[in-house]
Amino acid sequence: MTLIEIMVVIAILGMIAAAVAVNVVDRYKQAQRQTAMLDLKAIESALSLHLVQKGSYPDPTKGLAPLKLKNTRDPWGHDYVYRLESGKPVVLSEGAAGGAAIVSCPDGCPAGYEATDSREEAK
Repeated sequence: MTLIEIMVVIAILGMIAAAVAVNVVDRYKQAQRQTAMLDLKAIESALSLHLVQKGSYPDPTKGLAPLKLKNTRDPWGHDYVYRLESGKPVVLSEGAAGGAAIVSCPDGCPAGYEATDSREEAK
């Protein structure tokens, strides 16, 4: 093999590696958003259970601590935010830097909020 042939093979391998890396990074970002959506569904279930057992939603000043969840941080390392707006619970993740927040409203969203649709996230 000549030096030129070796350089051509290395260049081709570099292009293949670059194409694969771009796809892997995109899939990783999608997986992070899907993980956050699943976490929010689990928090919704815990909030509904708390409402049934205690008769009210937990105090938002205590955050998600009364729910005794295993995970209260999103895939980007931020705490999930829990609020009560007009008596309705709102749970959100700030999402990736520069990205849109992921919002969940178990009892329907109050004014100013729009739930993130999991079907939109799957695209």
